[in-house]
Formats: sequence, structure tokens, C-alpha cells
Amino acid sequence: ASDLNTPAGTPDHTTRHPRGLTAANLLGVPAAAPPLRPRPGTPQHEADEYGTLLGALAATAGTELTRRTQQLEAADTERAAGQLTEQEWAHRALTVMLGSDFVLLPSFAAPPAGPLTASLADAPALLDGDPHAPAGWLTRLGRVRRGIERLVTSLGYAEALDTGSRLTASVAQAPYDPAQPERWAALPSADGGSPGPRLSLVLHTPGTTPADPDALTGRIRGLLVDEWTEVVPRTRQTTGLALHLDAPDAAPPQAVLLAVPPDTTATWNPDLLGATVQAALELARLRTVDHEALHPDRPGAITDIGQLAPAALLAMNTVVEDAAATDFTRGLPR
Repeated sequence: ASDLNTPAGTPDHTTRHPRGLTAANLLGVPAAAPPLRPRPGTPQHEADEYGTLLGALAATAGTELTRRTQQLEAADTERAAGQLTEQEWAHRALTVMLGSDFVLLPSFAAPPAGPLTASLADAPALLDGDPHAPAGWLTRLGRVRRGIERLVTSLGYAEALDTGSRLTASVAQAPYDPAQPERWAALPSADGGSPGPRLSLVLHTPGTTPADPDALTGRIRGLLVDEWTEVVPRTRQTTGLALHLDAPDAAPPQAVLLAVPPDTTATWNPDLLGATVQAALELARLRTVDHEALHPDRPGAITDIGQLAPAALLAMNTVVEDAAATDFTRGLPR
């Protein structure tokens, strides 16, 4: 704040104002990023414009920092009066100084040691000896996952500014059996198959080395960046196809009637064709009649022909010229 309150036009205001604006920008003050310093040899009027712009930005940022300082002093007064607990005061102070959009992560107790901590401690085997695999995986996923893209970009900027932070990641996976080490689910399988259902955690743990087994112990804080469910396809699968469709309404004919003219007529006429079909229907009914239906009032009267009925009824002519007929007697000795 003292750098921002330096009067414009003083010999060192072009040095103190950018420094104060940079600090205000890190505190989340809007529009507090300092403009680029003019290059050596810049005309005097451009240098004067730069100094005027610095003064205007410093005044705006200084007003915002003064407002936050007043709110912080009010929080100190409430804490001294016992109206705020230490935790409430700390939350208020951080929110005031860093802005309401700053996310404060509460701590929670880590789960008991189990498959996740065991797999984290056995990361070299889980990653197949490639400690950079999780970071490369995050970089590729950042192209399609918005949350991961923000994380990778932020850590990339932090590394470029030499803040000490960079993109590092470690993995934990469950279920995991140390006696039967397996690869991380995001890596190609050693045997070409799927390890089965797995919960995979990719952790960025600032302040600890990758694959630190203590990263999931004690009181921890965490920010969930992204989550999703992914299906790993099988290398071989027997599939089938089922279709729902209506049966066709039209059915093919189940019988074909083959008729020949009963005389030497060269062409068929409707009357002759109708009589032929009618005769065929009557013969068909006779073929399906059993001996009981022949005498419904006295079924026992024709029991002697029970082995013959129903039988095929074929026409037989006494005169050769009457109609076409089948004569089974021709093969008999005469």
C-alpha cells in the first residue's frame, strides 16, 4: 500500500507503483496489473503517458486496498471483543485480503491406510518405471477436459514465472494388492487385457515429492479438479444383434392347385375354372373325413372300414374319353 500511495511525479514513482500494482494484482485486485515499462529511448511524451497511467492505476488499486484494510481492522476489533473465534477471524481475514472468490480448503482426516496408500508407496511398479507418465497423461487430457486444462495451464504459468511450482503428479489405485503388482489403469496393460474395475486417483501434491506415501496420511486438504467414469474396452468380445420388427402381414401360399382341362378345350373359361376349383375343394373335404363323421348317428356301423378312412379319393373313368384318371390296375396281371 505504501508503494501505491507514492505521489505521482516523484523520482521513484515509476519503480514503486509497478511494484505495488504487482502485489495488488496477486491479492486479486481487479485491473491492477501494471503496464509494460517503456523501452529505453522512448519519446518523452510516451514516458509521461506511462507515468500518468501508473498513477491512475495506483490510485484505483490503493482505494480498494484501503477498503480491505478497513474491513480487516473491523474483523480484528470483533475478535478482540470475543465476537469472532480464531477460525472465523482467519477465514474473514483471508477472504477480505484475497477476495471473496478465493477458495479456502478445510482440512479433514485422511482415511486409514489401505490399498490407496499401498499403491502410492509402490508407484514405481504401478507406473512401470516412468514417473513422468501421470504428468504427460494430464497434459493430453487437458485438451478435452476443461478442469484439467485449467490446472495444467496454471502450473505451467507458475513454472514459467519461477515460483517453485510445476506440474507434478502421482497416482494411487484401488483395489491394489502389493503381492501382485499391476500397472496403472491409464497405461497399456502388460498382457493386453483389462485389470478390471479400478478407482484411480491422480494427485498433485505441492510441498511433497511425487509418490510420497505420507501424502494421504494425517490431516489433509484437497481440491477436486475433475472426475469421470471411463470404460476400458475388452480386446475380444462375442457380440450379437437383436432386432424388433413386425411379422409380415402377407403369408406365402401353403398349397398349389395344379389342374388340367377335363377335355380338349384349348383355353380355360371362368365357368370351367370355377368348377375345377369347386371339385378340388370337395375332394379335399372328403380326404379329411374320418369314418365316425360318415355316420354320426351310428359310428359303429362302419367300423369295418376304419383302417381305410380317411383315404385318398381318385377319379376313375369307365370310359377312356370321359376325363383324365389314374388307373392302378394297369400294372396287375390280366
